[in-house]
Amino acid sequence: MQLTKNIKYIVNSLHDYGVWQHEQMFPWMDSFAFFKQDSQENYYTSTPEYLDHKEEFHNFFEKSGQKLWNCSPIEILYAKQTDKGLHVPQKNSAIIWALKGDIKLLVCENRDRLLYTMAIHDYNLFNWKNRKISPNIIKEGEFFVIGNLHAHALHMEEGQEVLYARYS
Repeated sequence: MQLTKNIKYIVNSLHDYGVWQHEQMFPWMDSFAFFKQDSQENYYTSTPEYLDHKEEFHNFFEKSGQKLWNCSPIEILYAKQTDKGLHVPQKNSAIIWALKGDIKLLVCENRDRLLYTMAIHDYNLFNWKNRKISPNIIKEGEFFVIGNLHAHALHMEEGQEVLYARYS
């Protein structure tokens, strides 16, 4: 499930526009929604690079979801960490690609427990085992798959970038 050349091209084209949205999952980060499923009318971005490769873009994420969970994406987002940004812990099926930097990812059965880990000042001193939290690293250029039985939270450093696909 490595990103294709055209998907990377679409994501990288966002830097040329510099117009960022603010997604509830990524408050105070530079983020951008490519697609959001809605009960009335789905949202699709209108950037030219996306429109030129829209079918291939959606086929990639559709096939990834069908292969893993037999479902379709309900949200495809890009996020770049700022000096104040954070990722609100989620408990949904998702595939997360690390576009820039090695991304720290915490996994836990209990989503509320991750709310208490929004800021960890020393990862080496944090008692992961007692808190039943599993720390992970998504290496740059790699991806991480997580189902909806576990919650997850990204701990990103300024300048790091992810592509985040959430599935129903």
